[in-house]
Amino acid sequence: MGGMTGRKLGLCVAVAMVLASVAIAGELPPRLEEYRAAIVEQPGAAMNYYRVFLYGRNHPAHRDDARALLQWCYQRYPRGHRIEMFIAWLDQLEGRPGWEEAFRRSIDGMSSTGDVFGVAYAGEILAYILIDQGRFEEAEALIERCLPAAVRTGTPWMPARLWSVQAVLAQMQGDYSTALHLLLRTKRAVFPDDEHTIPESEYDIQCSVMNNLGSIYWYLGRFKRAYAAWEEAARLRSRAGDVWGESMPTANMALCGLELVHEGEMSPDELQRLLARGLALAIRGGNAGMEAAIHNLMGQLSEGPEALRHFAKAREIARRHDLHGVEIESLKLSGEALAAMGSSHSGRAAARLHEAEAMARNTGHGFLVGEILASEARLKALYSPPEVAVQAHLRALEYIEGLRAPLVRGTIRAQAFSHWDSVYYRLAGLSLTRASAVRDPLAQYELAFRTMERFRARELLERLEAPREVPRAVVESPLYRQRQVVLAQIAGTQRRLADPELDRADRKAALARLQDLEEAAASLQDTLARRFPEPRSTGETIPDLRAIQDLLAPGQALLSYQLWDGEPWAKPHLEIGKSWLIVVTRERVRAIPLDSRREIRGRVEILEGLLEDREAPEEGLRASTRLYGDLLGQALAELPEDVDRLVIVPDDVLFRCPFGALRATMGGDPIGRRYEVSIVPSAAVWAQLKRSNLRAGRKPRAAALIFCNPAVGTPLGSKGTFRSAGPWRNGLHLAPLPHAEEEARMLQSAAGQGSRILSGTEASEAALKRMPLEGYGILDLVTHAAVDEEQPERSAIILAPGDETEDGFLQVREIPDLKLDGQLVILSSCGSSSGRLLGGEGAQSLARAFLEAGAGAVLASLWPVQDEEAATLLGHVSKELGRGRSVAGALRAARSAAMDGGMPPAGWAGVIVLGNGDARPLPGRNPWVPWGIAAGILLAILSAIVLVRRVR
Repeated sequence: MGGMTGRKLGLCVAVAMVLASVAIAGELPPRLEEYRAAIVEQPGAAMNYYRVFLYGRNHPAHRDDARALLQWCYQRYPRGHRIEMFIAWLDQLEGRPGWEEAFRRSIDGMSSTGDVFGVAYAGEILAYILIDQGRFEEAEALIERCLPAAVRTGTPWMPARLWSVQAVLAQMQGDYSTALHLLLRTKRAVFPDDEHTIPESEYDIQCSVMNNLGSIYWYLGRFKRAYAAWEEAARLRSRAGDVWGESMPTANMALCGLELVHEGEMSPDELQRLLARGLALAIRGGNAGMEAAIHNLMGQLSEGPEALRHFAKAREIARRHDLHGVEIESLKLSGEALAAMGSSHSGRAAARLHEAEAMARNTGHGFLVGEILASEARLKALYSPPEVAVQAHLRALEYIEGLRAPLVRGTIRAQAFSHWDSVYYRLAGLSLTRASAVRDPLAQYELAFRTMERFRARELLERLEAPREVPRAVVESPLYRQRQVVLAQIAGTQRRLADPELDRADRKAALARLQDLEEAAASLQDTLARRFPEPRSTGETIPDLRAIQDLLAPGQALLSYQLWDGEPWAKPHLEIGKSWLIVVTRERVRAIPLDSRREIRGRVEILEGLLEDREAPEEGLRASTRLYGDLLGQALAELPEDVDRLVIVPDDVLFRCPFGALRATMGGDPIGRRYEVSIVPSAAVWAQLKRSNLRAGRKPRAAALIFCNPAVGTPLGSKGTFRSAGPWRNGLHLAPLPHAEEEARMLQSAAGQGSRILSGTEASEAALKRMPLEGYGILDLVTHAAVDEEQPERSAIILAPGDETEDGFLQVREIPDLKLDGQLVILSSCGSSSGRLLGGEGAQSLARAFLEAGAGAVLASLWPVQDEEAATLLGHVSKELGRGRSVAGALRAARSAAMDGGMPPAGWAGVIVLGNGDARPLPGRNPWVPWGIAAGILLAILSAIVLVRRVR
C-alpha cells in the first residue's frame, strides 16, 4: 500500500500509552493480537493498520474482529483518517450502510492533513467500487480530484494506480485504444528495470495492471495474451499470500479458458480444475464479486436446472453487494440457458434478457447492452419467424455500430469491433440458408452480402473516403508538433537499434525507450483525433449487389467469401450454414455453402507451407487441387464461358491463400494462368477504388519512380537470397540483391521517358516522403521488407535514411501519410502482403498501408521471394505493363511466362494484386510505332540520297 512503510500517522507516545491500557471486549484471533501488539509498540506505522484490514478482507469469519480493532484505534485517534478508510472498506465488503460516506470523509480528512499517499490510495479503491456499480462519471470525477495528490507523492507508482483506474473507465466506455495506452504506460511505471525497484508493499498495483491488461486483451480477442497477463497477476497475489486478491485473476483465467476450450487450446478438465480453484479462493478470501463471477462461469459449463442454479446464486450475491455488472451478466446468461432448454422456455428467456437489457441501460453498461441484444437476436433466430429474427439482428447491429462510431479510428477499434463478428455471420448465414427455400432468393442474397460488407474493412474504407489533406488547424496544433517531435525521436532510436555494434545493455535501454515513444505517439494521435474529429464521410456508402454488378466489366466475376465455425458452444445449435461463397456476375448472383473456417484454415496452412518449402511438389499439387475443390470448383464450373477475370474478397485465412496456385486437376493449368485475379479486402473498397478512378478520369501516366538497392544495413555476404530483413531491432543485416538493378532497368525501359531510378544513398526514405508523386503511374520499391506480425505498425520497407530526421524504415504507421493518387505500387520484397489477420479487416500488411495512402493497386508477396525469381517475374510484369495491360492482366501473363520458363510455384504463386487489378498504370505503346519510325528514317535517308545526286 502506498506510503505505508516508514510513514507516520502523527501519533505520539501518549497515544501509545492509551492504546496499551485499554482492552477490547472479547478475545482476538492470534494474528490480530499480534497486529494489536505491533500497533501498541508502533502506533505511527500505518502498515500495521493495513495488515489488520488485509486480515479482515481475507478472513470473512473474522471481519468483525478486524473492524473492532480498527474502530478501537480510530476512537482513540480520530485524525487517523486512513484507519477510517480501512473501516469503510470492510463495511463495503460486508454491505453495511454508510460505508461510502465514511470513505469520502476519509479522503477529505487525508486531504486536510496533507496525506497525499492516503488520498491517492483511497481514490483508487473507491473509484473501482463506483465502476462496479456503473457510476462512471462519479468515478472519473474522483480520479481527477485525487490524481494531483498522487503526483505530489513523487513516486511513479502512485500516479500509476490512478492511470490504471482511468484505463478501466476508458475500457468500460468502449475506448480500448486509450485503455491500452494507459495500461502499457502504467505497466512500465510499476515493472521498472533492474536498476529501480518499487516497495514490496506496492505489489498490488502490479497485480492490478496485469489484471486490467488481461481484460483489454480479452475484449480485443487476444485470448492467449489475456490468459498470460491474468496468470502473472495470480502468481503475484499467491506469492504475497493474498487469497482475496488471487481469486480475481484466477476467475478471469477461467473466463479466458472458456474461449481457449472453444479454440482447442485448453481441455475441459483443465478448465473445471481452474474454476474449482477460483471458487475455493473466492470463498476462502471472502471475495463476493469473484464468487458470483465464477458461479456465472460454472453455469455456462452446465445445462438446464443446474445452470440456472449457478446463475441464481451469482445474482443473489451480486444484488447483496451492489455488483451491477455481475448481476446483469447472470440475468443474460440465465436467459440464454432458458433458451437452450427448448421453445417452451422461450418466453421466460425473453423476459430475463429484457430485464437484463433494461438494467444495463439504466446503469450505463453499454457493452453489456450489445451483448444482450446479440443474445436476444439469437433467441429470435431459434424460436421466432425469420422476419422477426432478421429485425432483431438488425437492431443489434445498429446498436453495436453505434458503440463503434465515436471511437478513435484505427487497429484497436477494429480489434474491439471484431468481438461482435458472430452477429454478422449469423445474420448472413440465416439469410443464405433461407434463400434456398424461397422462389426469388435475390433479397436474401442482398441482405447477406450487405451484412458482411458492413463488417469488412471498415477502417480502410473510412480512410479512403476521408479527406486526404491534413486540416490547417491540425497542423498548427501544439499536439501535432509534439507528435512530430516524438516521431523524430522514434526515428533516432530505431537508427540506434539498427546498429549491429550496439551493446546489449544499450540495446535493452533503446528498446524500452522505443516502446515509450511509440505509446506516446499513439496517444497523441488519439488525442488529435478526438480534438479535431474528421467530418463524416460524404462519399460512397456500402454498395448493394446491383451497384457491384454495374461496376463489373464483361467477362468479370466477384467472389465474396465468409468463413465461420458457427457457435459450437451455444445450444441448441442453429441449423444454418457456417461458411459461404457469394458469386456475382453482371447477370446473376449465386450462393454456395462451404466447409467450416477451421477445416479450410488447416488446408490453406498446409498448402502455404508446402509451397514455401519447395521440397514436396507432388504434395503441393495435391493440396492445391483439394483447395480448388473446396473454394472454387463449383463456382467456376457455373460461370459463363467468357469469364476470365476474378475479383476475390477473402475472409480470415484466405487472405494468405495463394489463389493463383489452385488447380482443378494435378495436370491442369492453375488459376493464375487461366484468370486475371485481383484480391480486395471488401467489395466496398473495390467499388471505392473503381469509382475513384472513373471520377478522376485518370489516364495512364507514362513514367515510373523506382527505389532500388538502398545503401543501408550490414551485408550478409553471399549467403542470403531472399528480399527480407531479419529482426532489425537486433541490428540490421541484409542479404545482397544482385538482380535488383536489372529489375529496375526493365521497368524503366517499359515505362519510358520520365522514369527515374534512385539507388544507393539516393533511394532514401526522406526522398520518397518529399518527392511529388503525382506525375508517376508506378512507384516501385525494389528492396527488403521487415514484417512484424506481433506489432504490425513496426513492419517496414527498408530504405536509406536520407537525412538525420529519418531512420530508413518506412513503416506501416507512416505509409498512409504518403500522397498517392491511384498509382500502382510494386513491393518486390518478402511478405509485403502478409501480416496479422484481424477479424473483418484482413491482413494488417505493408500492401494494405499503401492502399490507405491512396494507391489504386499494389503488387505484393504473400511469403519470402528469392531475388532472382522476383526479378524474373516482375521483369515479365514490366513488359506487359509497358504494352498497356491492366495490372491483373500483366501478372497473369507474367505468371504464364514464369511457368513456361520452369519457375516453381513458390516463385510466382505468392505474388498477388491487392486492389483494383483493372487499372492500367501505363499507356502502352502502339506496336506499329517502331515500324513507322523506322520507315520514316529510311524514307529520309532515301530522300537525302536523291537530293545529293540531283545537286551533283
